[in-house]
Amino acid sequence: MVYPKVVTTTLIMARAEKEGAADMGRLVSEKPYVSDDFKNNVKQTLIDIISESDNASTLERFRLAYEERRQLPWLAESGESLDPQSSNGLTSAIRSALSMYVPQRGFPSPVETGQDQLKSGWRQELVEAAESVIDDDLSIALFETSLRRDEVQTKEIKPEVLKKHLVGAINQYYLRRHDDTYI
Repeated sequence: MVYPKVVTTTLIMARAEKEGAADMGRLVSEKPYVSDDFKNNVKQTLIDIISESDNASTLERFRLAYEERRQLPWLAESGESLDPQSSNGLTSAIRSALSMYVPQRGFPSPVETGQDQLKSGWRQELVEAAESVIDDDLSIALFETSLRRDEVQTKEIKPEVLKKHLVGAINQYYLRRHDDTYI
């Protein structure tokens, strides 16, 4: 069974609103505005994270979570959604990581997977997904709102701070890989 974007977006927004990260009514009724500078910073930092070999275990955890979640046809990660923005499950996984991110004081400790190398071609797939996720203003707006709630000045964010938050979002995606699966 295929669930349309409305269901997926509604679930994401309901959770974000419950956690106080978003005013659902405003985000649904208005096209969210995200500055091009912030979007470009997120895109470039994501690509930098993907290219750095130091992040192999973080990206491997992300891959493991994505592989688990894409097996469930009702999740956007499956790529079976009617929404054209969700046709690529990997892009949907990154969208989910960004839109559901909750900044914490301190960042989760890395969970070792025993993998120091990423599977062949995985980095390139991630780069392509990162480049396309930037076009989703809602996910980027939710990520930016989460940062602002944590008192991060997104207009003046330093690359190393943005990197910590993006890695935190990727880690949280892994840590909550079983959330909202309705199994």
